[in-house]
Amino acid sequence: MEFSEKKFKNSRGIKTIYYDSESDKPVFVFIHGGIAHPLKSYGKILSELSENYRVIAPEVPGFTNNYYPDKLLGLDELAYFFNELLDKEGVSKYYVSGHSMGGGIAILMAAENSRALKVIASNSAGHPLKLSEKGLAFSMAMKVIRQSYSKQGIEAFKKLYKNIKELAENNNGNKQNKAGFALKSAHYAMGKDYSDLIRKVSSPALIIHAKKDNLFRKNDARYLVQLIPQAKLVDVKGFHDWAMHEQEQFTKLTRNFLENNKITF
Repeated sequence: MEFSEKKFKNSRGIKTIYYDSESDKPVFVFIHGGIAHPLKSYGKILSELSENYRVIAPEVPGFTNNYYPDKLLGLDELAYFFNELLDKEGVSKYYVSGHSMGGGIAILMAAENSRALKVIASNSAGHPLKLSEKGLAFSMAMKVIRQSYSKQGIEAFKKLYKNIKELAENNNGNKQNKAGFALKSAHYAMGKDYSDLIRKVSSPALIIHAKKDNLFRKNDARYLVQLIPQAKLVDVKGFHDWAMHEQEQFTKLTRNFLENNKITF
């Protein structure tokens, strides 16, 4: 399936790029994690789901592209921004999914309005992160190191290295600027308390937790399930980037939940 590359700019001047499979099928929105890329990092998921859905996959401003916002944005502000993008596309109802920080954004997109039919958040932010910037950087480094001891981790490390290299080349070789912004922005976004907003999510939600995730732990997943009235929790074998590197399993799980309200794969 081919995806059209489009650009969006809201009234505040915040800009991004997004990818759209452009069909008249039900809309499935996917929000990537961290500095991962929607198509390069999750391509198999988005390609397969585009057989039954119109897939819209935006880039988080400043993480995967050079469209830096004029100030640091919370998960709630990013959720509002992506809902503005969907307004521009005339989308009235949609399913939404996200991984890592993108999972937190996906949840809050459903809190902002009643258009989100179902929500899937994998190894997701949402619980206030009680770490310093250095602590977060250390946890992210440990995530990569721990994953590198497994087959899944080796693939994660290769893709992460490739993404960082490409981002650096697209940013005139300034790795520190890109990495520094992503770390500072992620720390700001994930450090806030969104509990009042999360309680407003009335859509059925699937919270996926990987058993070896050292970044967002089981208690973080339980926190989300306790706040969302129609939430279900499923544990999977793997690390933080399970969704990215077990894409066939993630796709099956997604299909079962969206179409049959089941959590088997």
